[in-house]
Amino acid sequence: MVSRVLNVGGNSNTNASNSVQYGLSYVNANNDTTNSNNNLGSRLSLERFTVIPTLSKGRTQESTTSVSVALLATNREMNKGNMRLRLTNCYAQLCSMAVLKQAADDACSPRKGTLEELKFRQDEDNLLKQLQQDLIHHCYVPGEYHMYYKMERGKRRLIADLPLFPHRVVHCAIAIVIEDRLNRTLIYQTHASIKGHGTHTAMMDIRRHFHNDPKLCYGLSMDIDQCYASIPPDRVKMMFRLYIKDGELLHLLDIIIDSYNATGYTGIALGGRLSPLMANLYLSALDHYLKEKLHVHVMERYMDNYFIFGYSKEWLQYIETEVVAYLAE
Repeated sequence: MVSRVLNVGGNSNTNASNSVQYGLSYVNANNDTTNSNNNLGSRLSLERFTVIPTLSKGRTQESTTSVSVALLATNREMNKGNMRLRLTNCYAQLCSMAVLKQAADDACSPRKGTLEELKFRQDEDNLLKQLQQDLIHHCYVPGEYHMYYKMERGKRRLIADLPLFPHRVVHCAIAIVIEDRLNRTLIYQTHASIKGHGTHTAMMDIRRHFHNDPKLCYGLSMDIDQCYASIPPDRVKMMFRLYIKDGELLHLLDIIIDSYNATGYTGIALGGRLSPLMANLYLSALDHYLKEKLHVHVMERYMDNYFIFGYSKEWLQYIETEVVAYLAE
């Protein structure tokens, strides 16, 4: 069997190891196994998916579906979180100056050299001390979102932007405290917005599947349309409560989630530092349903893009039908 799995663009840089992947901006698709990906905002670009079985007449078998439904995790799947040890003492860590300083560096990194970053750096110590007091005394109020549209690979996306200080600093501080521990609850085949994972690990896994099992002849590509906008905020709050046992942090997360819905938009904000964490955590229920209930063993997920491989077209069509039904419950 001959297979050509992915054609993706890479970072537009002059690094010799990346030259053959020159293409799409904001996408790290380096094929070298020595490369690592810490670009938390990057997305996998699937230009073409092709599998050619040697026993057929050379026809390409491809199945693609776009699901535009509200994402709902069943109570049975969500109750599994009760068996896990919930995180405690998170808010005290969040208010520590060490975490706030690291969060400030993380928030400034994508805006390095901008007027906003330079203005913040001029009085960084005093501003962080004031933010620390606001958090300790629960005086922090989420900021207003700046909404704008951005074209990304032919798709028009609504981006919710926040000022660097104090709001992005607060979001980054929350991520520092809880992200690594919550990411451990995800299956290994989750590749987006996780340190050490990325498009390169997704491609290596897919190649490994084909190398280990030459009988794989068919592929199913699924994309959840308007994923962020269709995630119910109340369900996200419930998911956090399954993993976090800290009333102060849960209250802060609640007001951050509600601040976006107060603008009149649905779902969760696209463009926020915590948004990929929320989406990954929420879609984890579907991941476990696929692996544990439908027994899908060869699959990869990059945010809301699923790639599933199997031996027959009929079986993949059955999986597609079950996923649509599960999401529509």
